[in-house]
Amino acid sequence: MPFAGSGYKVFRNVREYGALGDGVNDDWPSIQRAITYGDRCGANCPSTSTKGALIYFPAGTYVISQPLVQYYYTAFIGDPNDKPRIKAHPDFKGIALIDTNFYGSGGNNWYFNTNNFLRQIRNFVIDMTDMNPRITGGPANAGETDLPVGIHWQVSQACTMQNIDFVMPEGSDTRHVGIFQENGSGGFVSDLTFTGGKWAWVAGSQQYTTRNIVFKNCKTAVYMLWDWGWTFKNITVSNSQVAIDTTSQSDSPDSNTGRLQGVGSLTVLDSFFSNVDEVIRVNPASRLRPAIYLDNLRLQQASHVVKEWNGNDLYTFDGPLCPGWGLGWSFTDDSPNDQNAWGEVTPKPTKPASLLTNGGVFFEKSKPTYGDRQASDFINVLNFNVKNDGSSATENTAGINNALASAAGGNKVLVFPAGIYAVDDTVTVPSGSRIVGVLWSQLMATGSAFSDPLNPKVLAKIGNEGDRGTVEISDMILTTSGNTAGAILMEWNMHEAEQGSAGIWDTIFRVGGATGTDLNIQNCHWTRTFVDKDRCMAASLMLHVTSKSSIYAENLWLWTADHDIDDPQQDRINVYGGRGALIESKGPSWFHSVSNEHSTLYNWQLAGAENIYLGQIQSESPYFQPAQLPSTKPYLAGRFTSDPSFGNCDSNGNSGNALDTCREAWALRIIDSSNVYLYGGGFYSFFQNYTEDCSRSGGICQDRLIETSSSENLWLYNVYTVGAKEVISPRGEG
Repeated sequence: MPFAGSGYKVFRNVREYGALGDGVNDDWPSIQRAITYGDRCGANCPSTSTKGALIYFPAGTYVISQPLVQYYYTAFIGDPNDKPRIKAHPDFKGIALIDTNFYGSGGNNWYFNTNNFLRQIRNFVIDMTDMNPRITGGPANAGETDLPVGIHWQVSQACTMQNIDFVMPEGSDTRHVGIFQENGSGGFVSDLTFTGGKWAWVAGSQQYTTRNIVFKNCKTAVYMLWDWGWTFKNITVSNSQVAIDTTSQSDSPDSNTGRLQGVGSLTVLDSFFSNVDEVIRVNPASRLRPAIYLDNLRLQQASHVVKEWNGNDLYTFDGPLCPGWGLGWSFTDDSPNDQNAWGEVTPKPTKPASLLTNGGVFFEKSKPTYGDRQASDFINVLNFNVKNDGSSATENTAGINNALASAAGGNKVLVFPAGIYAVDDTVTVPSGSRIVGVLWSQLMATGSAFSDPLNPKVLAKIGNEGDRGTVEISDMILTTSGNTAGAILMEWNMHEAEQGSAGIWDTIFRVGGATGTDLNIQNCHWTRTFVDKDRCMAASLMLHVTSKSSIYAENLWLWTADHDIDDPQQDRINVYGGRGALIESKGPSWFHSVSNEHSTLYNWQLAGAENIYLGQIQSESPYFQPAQLPSTKPYLAGRFTSDPSFGNCDSNGNSGNALDTCREAWALRIIDSSNVYLYGGGFYSFFQNYTEDCSRSGGICQDRLIETSSSENLWLYNVYTVGAKEVISPRGEG
C-alpha cells in the first residue's frame, strides 16, 4: 500500500504475532496486536483508504477473552480448507467475539455506521458453546440484556461475511445470538450456517441481502429490529419456533419519515422451511408491520406461513410449494388512501429458464476461493514488470495485459497483491481469466487518454464483442486519478459459456474520495467545484454491460464519492460521474446486492435488456443536485445508448421553484426491455445541495426516481423510496 508508510505490513499471519491456536491459551492479545500494528485506523479515526490489513488465521482453535476489534479497512480470512475456530474463553467479557464497530464512552461508535466500509470476514467457525449465557458488556434485545454474541456487524457498503459457521448452545435456556446488527447501510452475506441459539441473527439495516443461509435448531432464526428493505434468497430454516420475527417497533419517530420505525419490507424467495412453528411473525394491524413478498417457498411441517403474534393467522398453506403471496398496502382509484391488504399475488411472474437452475430457482454462485488449487496455479502480476505503488502507468498497461494473457492461456489464477496499479490505456481481460485482488487491489486509470468525455475510453475491457467463455473477478477496485472525464471503468463483453461462468464478486467501482485519486478535499471540496467542475469530472460511465454479454454480479458498489475517506472530518466533496450502470445485456444476467450512488444522469439504466435478475439493488442521488441549472451538469446527455433527454422538463426544471428537481439523476430507467425481475430495491434522494431538510418527514427532494418506457414483462417487488414526488413514472408503450 503505497501511502501507508515505509515497512507497513498488509498481510499478517496471527501466528507470527504470538497466537497459538491450541484451544487452551488466551490468544486475544496476540491477535489484537496483529490487527492494530502499524498505527492503523481505530479510535479517533473515522476511516482510511491507505492502511488496510489482511489478518490471516491458519487452522486451529483460537480462544479469546475479549472482543477482537476489527479496525477500519480490515479483512479476517481463515483457511478455506480447514476453517479456524474462534472460541470464547469461559471468562469472556464484551459485546461480541468479533466487533466491527467499537462502542466507546457515552455509547458513541468509533465509526459512523453508514460510512463503515471495507470489511470482510470469511472462512471461520464461531464457537459459542462454552460461552456464558450472561456476558458483561453484551448487548440487549427484546427486553433481555447482557446477551452473548458471536459477531457485532454494524457496517455499510463494501462489507461481507462468507463461509462462516455459528455454533451455539441448544435448548430452552439458550440466550445466544450469532450476529448482532443494530443498524448500518449494507450489504451482503452468503454461505453462513447457524446452529442453536435464541436469536441466530438480530438484524437491522437500511437495505440488505442474505443468500444461501442455513438455520438449524434456533429458537428464532432472524429477529428483525428494523429495515427499509431486506431480501432473503435461498435460506433454509429447520426445527425452529420462528423463522423471521418482524414485530420490533421503535419508541420514537424516525428522523427522515417522522414515523415510528419498524421493519419496512421483506422479500423471501427460493427458500425452504421445515418443522417451523411460524415462518414469519408479524404485528397485528394496529401496530407497524412490513410489506412482505413471498415467492417460491418450499414448506414441510410449516403451515403457519404468516402469523400475527397474538395468534391470528394471515396465511396458512399446507402444500409443499408456496406460490406468490404478499402483505402490504393497496391504492386504487376508488380508494386512494392506503389500505392494508394481503393475499395471493396474481398474476405470477413467468420466469425464463435461462435465469433459473434445473430446480426452478434463480441461479446463484458464491465467490470462488480457489481452495482446491495448488500453489503453482497462481501467478503474481508483479512478476510482469508491473508496479503497485501508483506509478509507471505506461509500463503497467503493457505488463498487466501480458500477465492477463499468460494466466488465461495457462489456466492460472492471476493475483494482484494489495496496492495501486496505475494504467494509461485499456486493460483487456481475455476469456479464461481468473483475477483475485488482495484487500481490493486498485486498477487506476490516469492520463490524457481518459480525459475527454466526448471520446470515452475503457479502463477494463472484459472480453471482446461476441466472446463466450469464463471470467472470474473478485476483490478489486476500479478507480481513476485526476481529470478522467472520459473514463469508462469497465466494459463487460463476455457471455457465459455455462451458467454463471462470467462473474464478478466483491468489487468496488470508486471515483474520488481517496488518497491517490487527486479528487479529494483539497481539489474538490463541495464549496468550490461549482466553479471548477472540469477538474473533478471523474468518469463518463462506471459499468457497461453490452448487448451480447451476460454477467453474474454479486456485492458490487458503484460509488461516485460524496466525501473524502481520508479526511478526519469526512468532509463533503463534489466529484462528478456521468452514469452508473448501463445494462444492454440480453441475458441471462444476475445482480445480487449491487449499490449504485451519485452519478449525475442515472445510476441504473436497462436499455434493450432482457432476462435480468435484480436482487436488492440500491441507488442514491447526488448530494449536490439540484442546486444548478441543469442539475445534470457537467455531463451532457447523448453520448451513450438511450441517455435521458429530460425533454419534458422546462427551462426552469419544471418544478415551480429555482431548483431543477426535474432533471436530477434517475435512480432506475427500464427502456425497451423485457423479462426484468426486481426483488427489493431502495431508491433514495436525501439531499438538495447537501441539506437534508427536503427528505425529512416524507418530504420531496426531486420529482422522479424510476422510469419505465416501452418495456414488458417487468416484475418489481418491494420497491421503496425516499424523497421523490413520483415513485414510478411510466412512459411510452408497454
